[in-house]
Amino acid sequence: RLSEPAQRLLRVLAAGGVCVTHELLAAVFDGTPDELDAAAREAVTANLLAADSTEYLFRHALVREAIHADLLPGERTRYHARYAEALEVSPQRSAVQLSAHWLAAHDVRRAFLASLEAMEEAKRSYAYATVAAMGDRVLELWDGVPDAEVLSGSDRVAVLAQTASALRNAGNNERALALVEAALAEADELPPSRR
Repeated sequence: RLSEPAQRLLRVLAAGGVCVTHELLAAVFDGTPDELDAAAREAVTANLLAADSTEYLFRHALVREAIHADLLPGERTRYHARYAEALEVSPQRSAVQLSAHWLAAHDVRRAFLASLEAMEEAKRSYAYATVAAMGDRVLELWDGVPDAEVLSGSDRVAVLAQTASALRNAGNNERALALVEAALAEADELPPSRR
């Protein structure tokens, strides 16, 4: 029952996540500021969105998920790429979010680089579960990036070891051990001290 601009706003917003700042949404939305405000007001009045002084959020996560699932493939890729581009120059830059948006936009190289950055960012915050999740993403993307070793400054075994260490620190010992075993299986050509 919403107008087309309000529906378009919700589609763009759904690609941003459950909660998106007005500044980031304005950078991604392809209408004028007045069109954005009018569409947002309509969605807030319809009780689909809540707004505070700086951000919009979906009142129900399932509504956001349904709208996001309904995006056409081209829309999904385009919206996530816009979010990633906007986040790269934003003062609220988050490497974890950047990684997710580049991955959803099917830009494997940029998702790989953002995931490496997210690992370091999370490590500085002692967020071991996030380090491990980003390490898993780096490993998942590794074969799709031709110069992965050059970009990461290390080899796959080192990333496996870092991810296993983060998993151990996060309390996931079984998964950490599985990654250590995977690293050892790939470490045949390494010097004994490294093994």
